[in-house]
Amino acid sequence: MFRASSLALCAATFTLMLVAAPAAQAGLFNPHIDKYTQCAATTRLSGADLKSYSKSGSLYLYEWSAADRASIDYDIMRPLGISGFVFSSRTSPEWDELADSESILITGNLYVRDASIFEKILGGGSDTLLYELVAESQRYLLPVSELRRLPTSACAAVDLHH
Repeated sequence: MFRASSLALCAATFTLMLVAAPAAQAGLFNPHIDKYTQCAATTRLSGADLKSYSKSGSLYLYEWSAADRASIDYDIMRPLGISGFVFSSRTSPEWDELADSESILITGNLYVRDASIFEKILGGGSDTLLYELVAESQRYLLPVSELRRLPTSACAAVDLHH
């Protein structure tokens, strides 16, 4: 015979299953990335020109390391051919500063990395808008949050308030 507490536990479990299954299918539990092809103007800049858009006046190339191969970002971005990120501040001495003379191609592709529900609630994470660029023959993502102003306009399909 069921007691009231057992019945309540069964009801709570059933409710959680009803809520969790659609949330898992919608990707709420895992971060994911959406690509917007040719959503910005294709532009070629020098490293010095691109740095003028950065918050710090500097840009650093971060390439995936062996340790990153266990990360969720590596799992969702590396299959897209992304080699790493470009940031306006260096948190590791191993990151190379983008050379002023480097020819940079802003490909026109934009990405939105949607944070998981856990990143948003537990870690204060948020969705991120990223420009794809080619530097040193590698494809990198440059978060808009690293910039003072945008180097090129974006299409209306992307919410620039990420």
